[in-house]
Amino acid sequence: MDRTLAAGTARRYDIRRDKYGGRVVARLETADGRDLSAPLLKAGLGHCYGGGHKAPWC
Repeated sequence: MDRTLAAGTARRYDIRRDKYGGRVVARLETADGRDLSAPLLKAGLGHCYGGGHKAPWC
């Protein structure tokens, strides 16, 4: 993933603020369309959020 991001071959889309306005919610994929959410979550660089109350990590 580091090489993909460093090479500039990733694309951000569906970028918006969350309902509280303090966090950015977006999708990230490689140039060939692979979703990067799983590697980011596995590396601890993101959190799943399905709505509802704010979690302690916010």
